[in-house]
Amino acid sequence: MTATVSSPAKHLAREFGAGGHVSTELIDRIKYAADASHFLYTPQVVAEARNAKDVAAAFRASSASGTPLVLRSGGTSLCGQGGGDGIMLDVRKHFRGVEVLDGGKRVRVQPGSTVRQVNAHLAPYGRKLGPDPASEGAATMGGVIANNSSGMSCGTEFNTYNTIESMTFVLPSGTVINTADADAEAQFAGAEPELVATLERLKRRVRGNRESVETIKRHFALKNTMGYNVNAFLDFEAPLEIFEHLLVASEGTLAFIAEAVLRTVEVPKLKTTAIAVYPSLDAATRSLPALFDSHAATLELMDSRSIKVGRTFDSVPEQINGFELGGQAALLIEYHANEEEQLREYEAAGTKLLTEFDLETQARFTTDPSEAARRGRSARGSTRRWPRHAPPAPPRCWRTSRCRWRTSLTPAAAYRSSLTATPTTRRSSSATPRTATSTSSSPTASRATTT
Repeated sequence: MTATVSSPAKHLAREFGAGGHVSTELIDRIKYAADASHFLYTPQVVAEARNAKDVAAAFRASSASGTPLVLRSGGTSLCGQGGGDGIMLDVRKHFRGVEVLDGGKRVRVQPGSTVRQVNAHLAPYGRKLGPDPASEGAATMGGVIANNSSGMSCGTEFNTYNTIESMTFVLPSGTVINTADADAEAQFAGAEPELVATLERLKRRVRGNRESVETIKRHFALKNTMGYNVNAFLDFEAPLEIFEHLLVASEGTLAFIAEAVLRTVEVPKLKTTAIAVYPSLDAATRSLPALFDSHAATLELMDSRSIKVGRTFDSVPEQINGFELGGQAALLIEYHANEEEQLREYEAAGTKLLTEFDLETQARFTTDPSEAARRGRSARGSTRRWPRHAPPAPPRCWRTSRCRWRTSLTPAAAYRSSLTATPTTRRSSSATPRTATSTSSSPTASRATTT
């Protein structure tokens, strides 16, 4: 039975009570109508969550009014997850806490803190987050977790999925679980018995099908941010551990992550950088296996449009200038090490490989920090400026980094239906990210990008 749709603003105001910020003013709604993608969705109402209880209240208002809910933080994603035409809930303003733990080996974050802010707290300890998205100055931790962000140099080994240690999440039912609690499994089973039973059933179903197991292993051996992390059914035993890792890359369709603890990685002491320009995208991608095997820490691919955007910067690396732009492609290549001798070995191997490739311009490695930063900005910055230069169509983003390929597309799924879908398939293409119906047995689907 579909719930009767009524004013989401009234439901939110009643749930939030005195002091809650709820607005239907046009100027506030337009402010949240666009993220960094090509999409434009003007919400009916916007509100600010002050804490996890407010998020649970917003879930109730969404279900009661039959209105889709989107949780919004940085809004930096290029794929449109940060927009919605229902309830827009800001979970950035009041969720910016950062706490360094164990001498920088771990860090506790809230979803509104940016990657750069967290890394600034970790810098005195010589540590940083594993994920290093290009939009680190604006991308927030909610989106890093919700999208399983990785970046140029973390690949699959140090992505969010593999560095998350614990989290506090809020389910659409209002259940709040801190997975670090000693009795968290018992809390989860007691509060959500149907969900726990479903997770156990799906685990048996996945593991009992050899074809499913092989498909999942094959898909998640690569850098893969499409769909839910169903590899959690193979990687973990306990229902709560499985669900915790399903939340990573769920884009807010399963729960709100109010806080998380992540393991950090050591900042490399030394690095050397080069930009190699190839005559075609095919030539660039064919060089990737050899470069990967040479221990390259970063392999960032720029197609001809990205090179064109990079040429508009104030400080442009000479390697992407000086030729007529056609179908060329470029790779930003970095080697990292903690010892000078090791770095030189990597650099020599990379230089030898580059002399064997057909390049448009001469590729030279440099350890100069300012030049390396300029080259890095040309790659990272061209990705951030894509929306201004790309055609008005859903973007497809190509990036490589110690892991070959990542393709980012916009997924969508409902909270309950996602748990009963065939585990080996991606999120249903028939589901629409912009609408949801609330039934008497399942809460209204919510979506979030917190990037």
